[in-house]
Amino acid sequence: MAITGLSARNIGYTGIERDFVLNLIALQGSEIFELFSLANTVRVNARGNRVDLCSIVNAKSGACPEDCSFCPQ
Repeated sequence: MAITGLSARNIGYTGIERDFVLNLIALQGSEIFELFSLANTVRVNARGNRVDLCSIVNAKSGACPEDCSFCPQ
């Protein structure tokens, strides 16, 4: 499967079919890097050249009665 044919077909953000996904899973070698490039193009077209970050602030270090799996205490 040629990655160049994917951009014209799927750049419209309309969803993809199961067979298409199976072909993506089968990519090997340099085709994977071409897929990364296409994914970056889709990202830039959809969201621009920015990244949103999120973090958790530990406000009660050592004094919290909860046992959250993500918390290091």
